[in-house]
Amino acid sequence: MTEWRDISTAPKEIEILVWGPRMGHHVVEYDAEGTNDPDFPWHTLDGPSYFKNEFICWMPLPLPPEGA
Repeated sequence: MTEWRDISTAPKEIEILVWGPRMGHHVVEYDAEGTNDPDFPWHTLDGPSYFKNEFICWMPLPLPPEGA
């Protein structure tokens, strides 16, 4: 199992799992290009965007099941 890492080390422009005390966990991507509002750079593939300080840690997504 991968350990949680500080959000300041999160990679940009790939989907990751993030966690914050108010929002819980979400699969998001960081908008490094700044096409979204710079105060809401974390976004999901289905639309919602989240405040830049909403999450405090992250981890890589697991690999898909073998044969999937």
